Amino acid sequence: MIIELGIKCYNNFPGIPRYFEFMEMLVSNFSPGSAQYFYDSDIAYEEGSITGETWTPWFYVDIEPSINNQIRISYADFKNVWYPKNLFPTSTGKLPELYIKTLGEAVKIADMPGQYYDGAGVGLGPVTINLAPQITPEFWTGFANTYEIP
Repeated sequence: MIIELGIKCYNNFPGIPRYFEFMEMLVSNFSPGSAQYFYDSDIAYEEGSITGETWTPWFYVDIEPSINNQIRISYADFKNVWYPKNLFPTSTGKLPELYIKTLGEAVKIADMPGQYYDGAGVGLGPVTINLAPQITPEFWTGFANTYEIP
């Protein structure tokens, strides 16, 4: 299953140019050996600008969800995407947001929790994503056994 994941980043100092930088992300489905690492070269496409007010890197994640229809972003490392207000009083403090594209539309899943590191490094995550159930052959068999189809 291919999932489009995007992380929308905000300039915490509007009007002052920033240079957003993606470092690494780890996605899994809770199964041993399912970890997938993503790097800058794995960005499928981008919306916005790395020097603008918002920037969203999008990734194509080829992963089967867990038995509970979940996947997990263990972490996503960036630079210059979040400046907490307690350390930077003039910052908006707006955290990046996690999106999934469904039928071509971006749907917000969560605000990404963050940890600020010296040098503008930011560790985001972990976030568990509950996916919509998939339509499977078993679903149609159950549907046909439950409802009369004319």
